[in-house]
Amino acid sequence: MQEKTKQPLVSIIVITYNSSKFVLETLESAKAQTYRNIELIVTDDNSTDETVDICKKWIDENAVQFVRATLVLSKSNTGIPANINRGVNLAKGFWIKCIAGDDVLAEDCIAELIYYINTQQEDIQILYSDLIRFYGNSIKNIEIKKFENAKFCSRESTADDQYQILLRSNRVSAATIIIRRDLLLSVNGFDERFNLLEDWPLWVKITYAGYKIYYL
Repeated sequence: MQEKTKQPLVSIIVITYNSSKFVLETLESAKAQTYRNIELIVTDDNSTDETVDICKKWIDENAVQFVRATLVLSKSNTGIPANINRGVNLAKGFWIKCIAGDDVLAEDCIAELIYYINTQQEDIQILYSDLIRFYGNSIKNIEIKKFENAKFCSRESTADDQYQILLRSNRVSAATIIIRRDLLLSVNGFDERFNLLEDWPLWVKITYAGYKIYYL
């Protein structure tokens, strides 16, 4: 049964690789969350630019804003799934929220996700939402990308219905997902056989295991 803690610890995992151009905005968006019970884990996949130095300096200056803040380094480039798994293995949060080092979170993102989970009848273990696309550093030219699909995310749909759809196409944006850490570990995390494709194989594994992906 899902733990209905009003403010469970959420682990924001920022995955980076040569992300120096945008990562400060990503980190600042984590710090700006209205939800406060957050640990921050930045996991870097052997960047060759200034990403690591930028993240080290920022964490030194801002760690006090989080329950815990840490930087995870790799001696070689291992691919996206392995990079995320390093962060997941260190995470202490009840919930995991992964974002890339060129994404930003709306300031009420975590608060709204947790509120929705806590106020629903269903035992939600993985939840996704819409996202806002923007280009470069400009938030003026934006496009709201909706991922709602009547058959995929309706209240009547089952995990097996979603599994059958996911065998044919991906209907979920990785940037919007929040997932229970224990669920992620129970399916052995992200599949490291697919170096550049972290999300779609995971959704297939989760729905095949009988867990429905809910939509906000």
